[in-house]
Amino acid sequence: VVYEVRSTRPLKQIFWRGAAMQKMSIDILDLKGEVLSSGGPYGGGNTWAEFTVNFDPNKHFLLRFRNHVSNWYLISELELK
Repeated sequence: VVYEVRSTRPLKQIFWRGAAMQKMSIDILDLKGEVLSSGGPYGGGNTWAEFTVNFDPNKHFLLRFRNHVSNWYLISELELK
């Protein structure tokens, strides 16, 4: 799943809390789809996990969430700073 983020101020950190059946990762992408920063894989096994990914300050970027085995994951909390 990919989400486009637009902000009035530069953002530099994402906090994620949720669960996934297998390893979960998140990528920060530029608008062309090139990876700027990446975190994971984290968690898995239907257990709750949380992690933080830091990246260079940016106002307009893409977030890509991936579960490396299936399409199932749950995001219960997401915070961009």
